[in-house]
Amino acid sequence: MRQKEIRQAFNAADTVGAGLLDSEATCTALELLQLPILDKALIEDMVTSEGVEGYVDMDGFKSIVQELVNSSSSSSSQQKIQDAYRLLADDSGVITLESLRDASQQEDWSLRELKEMMNEADTNHDGIIDMQEFKRVWHRAGMS
Repeated sequence: MRQKEIRQAFNAADTVGAGLLDSEATCTALELLQLPILDKALIEDMVTSEGVEGYVDMDGFKSIVQELVNSSSSSSSQQKIQDAYRLLADDSGVITLESLRDASQQEDWSLRELKEMMNEADTNHDGIIDMQEFKRVWHRAGMS
C-alpha cells in the first residue's frame, strides 16, 4: 500500500482538519483503504495504544495500517498453506505416499522421486507428512 493512498484516506477521514482521527474516523479511513475491519473494539484499542487521548495522528495511523496489512497477509499465507496441504492429504488428513501419488498424476514424477520427496519432508520418519512437516518444506521452498 502506497504512502500517498494512506495519506489520502487519512485526510478524507479527518473532516475537521486537525491532523487527528478518533476510532470512528480511523475505521472510516481503513474502509477507504479497503482494509478488513473485523472488530471495531480492536481498532479502538489500536487507536488507544498508537495515539494520545483517543486520537491517532498520521504516524499512528500508518502503524495501524501496517499492522493490519501484516496481519492480513499472514492469515492469507497460512490459508494458502492449509489449502495446499488439504489438496495433497488423504481422507485422514495427512499426506502419504499414496495421496502424494494420487495428487501428482498430472506430473511426470516416478515412484522413486515421490519416495525421495516423502523422505525429505518426513522428518520424524513415521511414513506420513503432517502439517508441521509440510510447513517446513513450504518455507524452505520459499513459498511463503
